[in-house]
Amino acid sequence: MINPLIIVEITLVYFAALFAVAYFVEKKYTQDKNFTDNAVVYTLSLAIYCTAWTFFGNVGLASTTSFLFLGVYIGPTLFFIFWKEIISKILKLKEKYAVTSIAGLLSLRYGKSQSVAVLATLIALVGIVPYLSLQLKAIFSSYAFVTTGSVIHTNRAQIDWALLSIIVIFIISFGMRKLDQTERHPGLVMVVAIQSVVKLAAFLAVGIFVTYFLHNGFGDIFSQIAANEKILSSLRANAPSPSLFLAYTILSVSAIMFLPRQFHMAVVENSNKKHLRTAVWLLPLYLIVITVFVFPIAMHGLLHGHDASVADNFILHIPLSHGSQWISLLVFIGGISAAFSMILISGIAIASMTTNYLVAPIIEKTKWLSFFRHRLLLVRWLAVIALMLIAYVFEIKIGSSHVLVKIGMISFAAVLQFAPATIGGLYWKKSGRTGALIGMAAGFLVWFYTSLFPALVRSDWLNMSILSDGPGGIRFLRPENLFGITSLDPLALTVLWSMIFNVGFFIVGSLFFGQSEKEKQTIPDFFGDGEKRNYFLAGAALQEKKINLEEKKKIVASIFGKYVSEGEALNLAEQCREKANIENTSEITLDELIEFNSATERTLSSYIGAPAANVAVSEEKLISEEETEHLSALYAQKAAELKLTPKELHEKIDYYAEKEELLKKQSAELEKIVKERTKNLEEKNKELENSKKAMLNLLEDFKEAQEKERLAHESVALQKERAESILNYLQSIAEAVFATDVSENIVFINRTAKSLLPKETRDQVELQKAQDTFQFVEEEGNKKKPVYPVMSSLEHSSSFKFPKNSYLRTGQKDIPIDGICSPFAKGGKNLGAICVFQDITERHNLEKEKDDFLSIAAHQLRTPLSGIRWMIESLLEGDDGELPTEAQKTLDQIYENNQRLIVLINDLLDVSKINMGKSKEDPISVNICEKLKDAAESMAGLAKERHVSISYEKICALNPIVEIGPRHFFQVLQNLISNAVKYTPKEGSVKVSVDFKENKVTISVSDTGIGIPKDEQDKIFKKFFRASNAALKETEGSGLGLSVVKSYIEEAGGRIWFESRERKGTTFFVELPVAKAS
Repeated sequence: MINPLIIVEITLVYFAALFAVAYFVEKKYTQDKNFTDNAVVYTLSLAIYCTAWTFFGNVGLASTTSFLFLGVYIGPTLFFIFWKEIISKILKLKEKYAVTSIAGLLSLRYGKSQSVAVLATLIALVGIVPYLSLQLKAIFSSYAFVTTGSVIHTNRAQIDWALLSIIVIFIISFGMRKLDQTERHPGLVMVVAIQSVVKLAAFLAVGIFVTYFLHNGFGDIFSQIAANEKILSSLRANAPSPSLFLAYTILSVSAIMFLPRQFHMAVVENSNKKHLRTAVWLLPLYLIVITVFVFPIAMHGLLHGHDASVADNFILHIPLSHGSQWISLLVFIGGISAAFSMILISGIAIASMTTNYLVAPIIEKTKWLSFFRHRLLLVRWLAVIALMLIAYVFEIKIGSSHVLVKIGMISFAAVLQFAPATIGGLYWKKSGRTGALIGMAAGFLVWFYTSLFPALVRSDWLNMSILSDGPGGIRFLRPENLFGITSLDPLALTVLWSMIFNVGFFIVGSLFFGQSEKEKQTIPDFFGDGEKRNYFLAGAALQEKKINLEEKKKIVASIFGKYVSEGEALNLAEQCREKANIENTSEITLDELIEFNSATERTLSSYIGAPAANVAVSEEKLISEEETEHLSALYAQKAAELKLTPKELHEKIDYYAEKEELLKKQSAELEKIVKERTKNLEEKNKELENSKKAMLNLLEDFKEAQEKERLAHESVALQKERAESILNYLQSIAEAVFATDVSENIVFINRTAKSLLPKETRDQVELQKAQDTFQFVEEEGNKKKPVYPVMSSLEHSSSFKFPKNSYLRTGQKDIPIDGICSPFAKGGKNLGAICVFQDITERHNLEKEKDDFLSIAAHQLRTPLSGIRWMIESLLEGDDGELPTEAQKTLDQIYENNQRLIVLINDLLDVSKINMGKSKEDPISVNICEKLKDAAESMAGLAKERHVSISYEKICALNPIVEIGPRHFFQVLQNLISNAVKYTPKEGSVKVSVDFKENKVTISVSDTGIGIPKDEQDKIFKKFFRASNAALKETEGSGLGLSVVKSYIEEAGGRIWFESRERKGTTFFVELPVAKAS
């Protein structure tokens, strides 16, 4: 046995280390360093599927039923073929509707139904509590076993409460610090990932010890089992039936998708959809590896006469009995890791669902509880505490009635009840709210009666005769042999009957009761149809700007003000305006108000859940009754004019939208493309400007003709004539143009584009794949990698600007090009893409010669200068003996001049990289205030040396976050602050401030220095320019710093300007779009 004090000390150190890791990762996350944005970390977090039963229960199950435990892992492994597609679909819904739980997903699909959310939450709550209690039991039992040799510990109160306290502290500290449930928890994710590694390492350690140190490998173990008839007979007698193995497999498939903890890790904590590609093969591999040694450990225990009834503890007992206490200690840590991570994430998921869908509605409807609205975060904390206490009491009262795996499978059977409504909701358009409700309710009642109820009976809560004779002596209703079936294992029976009732009622209820109007509104998003726009009303009263935006923003702020502070409510209202893509004008259209309403509801749902958010927004009447009536009247008027029923009107809308959308989107995207090209192709600015004006005139004529045709039934001939005008123009322009459908097949190509292709293929390109016809590449260093502009623009539903060093491969040579590809879509559904590009060979050659010379010269200069600096530093540090004072002064001057030359060379290299398109840095979320303080601190030494003070004003109450390259951003701030210090006289001051307004952040750096002469201010951002008064000062400078700064800021979508008065000082302003503020 191991000294209890050692166990407690090591456990506390382990938890303290986990706490430190979580804190470190969370802190770095606020500094724009996300350690969990990693496919391996994401996959390891999904390995939370492996809980305490993987550690203890699987060995016990293998000891009694041989291979039955494999069903728990074969199911998920096979299901991962479909898992990625389902999760990808749910992730899209999460991004649009802030889905944070399985209850939230079901509620959203079925018309934001509160009753669906409540039922789903109750199923999760009742089904998972036994599971939580068994994780606690695993921890308590394993502690008792390694310290006393028995799973029963009589003096456990202190250990129990200490563990529960640690769990609650972890959940509150890293999982429930904020009300917004869509916020990710990187610290907690990293802890779960680390614990997945720990439990795998511990299981492999004991497996290798048993297999290769106590035996001579797998062959030795299996040969001994084959020679032991007693063990073989026992295993044969207890071999699982096919129905039971199938039940295990089905339940495990369901669990990997619908367990609240799995849903939370796979959906809520997902930071990048690309991580799914790794998870689909790495998680099955993890499951295979962690089960490799289950059978050898179980068989060793049986071979050495250990009692199979306590086989759950073989994994602890075997190392202890052979004197390997450290392996037992590692196994103990692995076991509590498996249980602890499950409890953490399940606690967060269940407590959040309980608060949103059970407690919050009661608070809303009960006046004397209304003060809890502003304390919903506290309510969630209390829900966590209550959940842990319930699980603890359940473990004490009922936990001894079943072994670990059986209780686990009971919980698996509970979440299986989510499967029909969820999968049906995702893939069956006719599924309805009533069907989902009665199906889940029926399945849940069958589950309770056939699984959980017997557990209560076996815990002496009721008479055992109910199990043997049935309630009231009706044997036909025996819980474990329901409806007289005795040939199936009770668990298989639960799966069979609960699914028959659940699926049956779900289908019948959906078909019989149909769908409500609310349900029909969200169906397009579940089936990829996107939101439908009413093209009949476009340009009519729906688009008239008559609604006061400020009044609507006040209503939105008042909605959020019920749950958050006034300042945060105003900020959230502004965020909703931006999410709805509404300009900050005085008045908006009815169409924009509808989008504003949707954005408000989606944002609020991340705080209180979709059903409550829907009710809260509806009650405040953001869209007033008058506006609702006006909208209805517009639709009714149009239907009457066309003499159509509502159903026929919808069909007509779809028909005309599909017929006209292609040309309309092509025209709009052409206008956008011409504008963007004009900015980037300087040599043809005049020509492109004329092309743009001509195109805009044609497009305006075309769009006006289309509008008249829709509203006044103009002739089809006129529409065809206008379309032909567009196509003729596209054929005549000097730029290459081609368009594709959504499958990337070329449907249009102009003469210029054809001329760039080999002669033998020019007349065979239409309906060919774009990526086969036009092979674009991007040059990175000495390599050229393929670029797929059409695929990228369609996949991301956004414009794809060709990288700076892009080429078109023609077979004989690579032609340098510049251009853009953009998708055109209807609602949320892409119809195709259009690309415009131009041959820039001449300009490319000239720029390449210049940049190559600049880069080579800079590199050639920096190498000897760095060597000289190193030699001077060695001399100054006395490596070759002490220098005379005069020689030391001379060397100091040489060293300073050498440093200035190195700074100049570095600036030249930065400019060279910018010109060559090699300076780009991937943007990430950066906390402005922290970077600003770091930059100012890096200049503290220079400021002290020059007797200049640096102060801060209004920095940073809201912690604004921007998307920018972190190294570039730091260089920008450092340059501005160092310039301010260098050009400010002694006893002067530099002030740094941050202002957050209208979703933009403005950084200002002010000094009391020499200023910039008025007649030179328009040249300040030009390369190699230095103001005349600055050049007179004895300060180093290349005249390149501000040019580099301007390039970096504009690359991030910002702008930079300044205000200056000679001999009074200068203020530089940097404005950047804000990603978020915390």
